[in-house]
Amino acid sequence: MRYDSQVNVRLGHLKNNYELLKNLAPQNEVLFMIKADAYGNGIERIYDYAFSKLNITSFGVASLAEAVLLRHNFPKYKTNIYVFSDLSFQYKDAYKSYKEFNILPVIFNLNQLDFFIKNLNTMPLCLKFNTGMNRLGIDVSEIDKVSTILTEEKLNIFHLMTHFASSYQKYKVGNNIDRQYKEFLAIKNIFHKNGITVEHTSISNSGAIEQNFGLEESFIRPGLMMYGPYSFGNFQNEEIKWKAKNISSLETKIIENKLMKRGMPIGYGSHVLDKDYQVVALPLGYGDGILTYFSGAKLNIEGQEAKVLGRVNMDLTLLGFEPDVKNLEPNTPVRLWTFEQESLMDFSRAVKTIPYQIMCAINKRVPRIYQD
Repeated sequence: MRYDSQVNVRLGHLKNNYELLKNLAPQNEVLFMIKADAYGNGIERIYDYAFSKLNITSFGVASLAEAVLLRHNFPKYKTNIYVFSDLSFQYKDAYKSYKEFNILPVIFNLNQLDFFIKNLNTMPLCLKFNTGMNRLGIDVSEIDKVSTILTEEKLNIFHLMTHFASSYQKYKVGNNIDRQYKEFLAIKNIFHKNGITVEHTSISNSGAIEQNFGLEESFIRPGLMMYGPYSFGNFQNEEIKWKAKNISSLETKIIENKLMKRGMPIGYGSHVLDKDYQVVALPLGYGDGILTYFSGAKLNIEGQEAKVLGRVNMDLTLLGFEPDVKNLEPNTPVRLWTFEQESLMDFSRAVKTIPYQIMCAINKRVPRIYQD
């Protein structure tokens, strides 16, 4: 565990973002995505707050193990927890966990559908179709077979869904987002014609919600936007429509600083400094989630430009500031990103990745400190 580094999580910002979401899509039920440890913010605390304070009752996780953890720790919470990818059907007793804890597997192929019918057919059926992302989902060409199976088994669909591949890009008639949605509407229509009831539907992830697209379905599935960053407009030059607050900031303290001259070697591999720097050492490295490819990135740290010098180490990162920058003595607090939305977006652009990866990469060695 780190002593002077922490991810500060403001749960009140989650409330703020949820209120913004409900203003944007007041008619939709919310299936809140809390997979990957709630995008690095702590799955148990986020789940607890979202249910007890925000009255959210539907949640999405990636694995059965995540769902079981929540059921164990919050046995009295009456929620729907959907498992989206790691269903664990290959394990002999997995179906017992789904039944015992009332967990909803999202079926994405015919083998899983067969398993569901044989072992879980008293539970609500959730189906995911592939409309063009080509990741997980029953192929559209198999819909007649699925319809026949459901008719023979006298099963209806509790929740039908698909997933947009490019909702961070601007919606236009005829583009990939539009084609996927039309495919999804066709799937719904086929089930309707075959007399199969579909109780709930969802297609809109964060980028689609930000563009008010796909909100005709009963559910929306917000993920990234609930934690503060935006999807639509990132790396695009589009108007930013989602004006939320980061629910987290990453704070640490300087443990060493020194003036170093142009041409001096620094760190593993003896990379040569391109100019004079005031060099500070931070007690965070790739062992904490500050990834090695961040090397060379120019970051905004407390309003000052800093360059990640040399290689990121397992336990340390070296930042180079202009020699005349003040207040960089040991034990000085610094924040790599703040609660301001653009702070995390700027950080992700600087290191040429997406905010999802930035948040998820910070591991459990860095404690999470929660505030209301």
